[in-house]
Amino acid sequence: DHRNKLIAGVDSDLGGCHDTQKSTSGAVVMLNGGAVWFKSRRQTTLSTATTEAECKAAVLVGMQLHWLRDLLGEFGHRQGCIRVLEDNSGLVHIAHGQKDSAKTAHFRRAVTFVEEKC
Repeated sequence: DHRNKLIAGVDSDLGGCHDTQKSTSGAVVMLNGGAVWFKSRRQTTLSTATTEAECKAAVLVGMQLHWLRDLLGEFGHRQGCIRVLEDNSGLVHIAHGQKDSAKTAHFRRAVTFVEEKC
């Protein structure tokens, strides 16, 4: 049964702002087919890779999912694992523990932060 279950989508560009070279994150959280939260914002720090930009976007939605999960829980709609749609294969591999190296350690910390909150 998928009624009253959150699902999220997240995306980011890499250096999309021509003036600052900063990336833009976008995310939407859906409940029963309708958007209950969305946000698009320029990232505050430069990203040097698409996986880094996507990771920052995932953390943004992860923090919001934590709050929404608790809110829905108060109304009796327990969430369990929340599906997050992500199109960056590098970040998906890191999130599933399939790719770890010295270069990805800071991404792994961010993903772990999101996992612990959810």
